[in-house]
Amino acid sequence: MAKLFGIIVIVVGLWAGVEIYNEGTANAFDGALARMGMVEAAEPGEEQHLGQRAGSKVRKSQAEAEARRSRMLGE
Repeated sequence: MAKLFGIIVIVVGLWAGVEIYNEGTANAFDGALARMGMVEAAEPGEEQHLGQRAGSKVRKSQAEAEARRSRMLGE
């Protein structure tokens, strides 16, 4: 019985960790942590999933590189 309880605790812990990793603390568990006052609520523009946040950073980096390249070429 103790092994079963241990396995359940591990599975729930992994699920909670993955949820927080993917959604961020403000959006995890459909915003339950933010509603309870445990974390600050997300700004309207910050409600992005992990893939969307990564894509935004990549696009920003590419734009900065293009701007730097344009300045160096003098165009």
